[in-house]
Amino acid sequence: MASQPLAAWYTDRDSNHVENLDRMIGKCAGQGKDPLVVIYGLPNKDCEAGESSSGSNKNKEDYLRFISSFKQTVAKHGNAPVTVILEPDAINLSVGKCGTANQYVANMVAAANLLSASANIKLYVDVGFWMIVPGKIEVIVNLLRDMKIKGVSLNLSNYRSTAECRQHCDLIRQVSGKDYTCIIDTSRNNNGPSPSGEWCNFKGAGIGENSATSAYPIDALVWIKPAIEVDGKCQGRAESYQTSADAGSAVDEWLDILWANGFYKNTPANTPANTPANTPANTPANTPANTPATTPANTPASTPANTPAGNVPVEYVVHRVCA
Repeated sequence: MASQPLAAWYTDRDSNHVENLDRMIGKCAGQGKDPLVVIYGLPNKDCEAGESSSGSNKNKEDYLRFISSFKQTVAKHGNAPVTVILEPDAINLSVGKCGTANQYVANMVAAANLLSASANIKLYVDVGFWMIVPGKIEVIVNLLRDMKIKGVSLNLSNYRSTAECRQHCDLIRQVSGKDYTCIIDTSRNNNGPSPSGEWCNFKGAGIGENSATSAYPIDALVWIKPAIEVDGKCQGRAESYQTSADAGSAVDEWLDILWANGFYKNTPANTPANTPANTPANTPANTPANTPATTPANTPASTPANTPAGNVPVEYVVHRVCA
């Protein structure tokens, strides 16, 4: 597990976001591998829950400078591919919710136009599962029409099974009439969602399978949400891991829970639960290169001596975007 890559987050909540992006892309280039980056910087993002709304971008002008800085930093490192997921939850919050008043879609269209002008940036927009239903999915694909994107990311920071997400990808493609491809976040989807719909630090969740060997139109199964990061304090919720830490904070005990409930801790070697039988032997051309071409066996054979409680490989706490 410690050898598997994670997505890096480029966010205005990080005062050193440009420097950290530059360092990360340089590291990947040095290894001949391509990064996967989540852009999270809309003004007043997370407007409904308010757990992650802070940041330096206060208006559209700030946001477009933030996006331009991303594009310029990528360009410094040549033409190597960079896979980008744009603004988690923003599209969902733009259907009859607060994202409309905050002009999420207009800002995202402007960002997508800037980013897609670079041929080496492969752009995906996050779509939440609760919008992939009749009556809502039509609205969602209409919002996507003006964005120049390769496809969509599914299940980001959520718990839906890989099988369900494959169905969601097929439905988006069918309704939109476009040849979108999909990336699935499997960072905590091993056991599926809470029966009650709990989203905040759901204690029954487990880390899912991370594999680039996936069948078209799924480009990759990847860990986008770092499993060590909590959704928020989640106080007073019976099914939640409750903490004093803010959203996005790294909490070892939370990682221990997800590891103990997860795929690599509980699935026998060589029996990947979510991989279809006709999975190609090689990585598809559109799969982000920073994702391993083969699925690792069960628990790593040599766990470091300083492993934290729950036998979580200690290296996992480092955001490995180019493993």
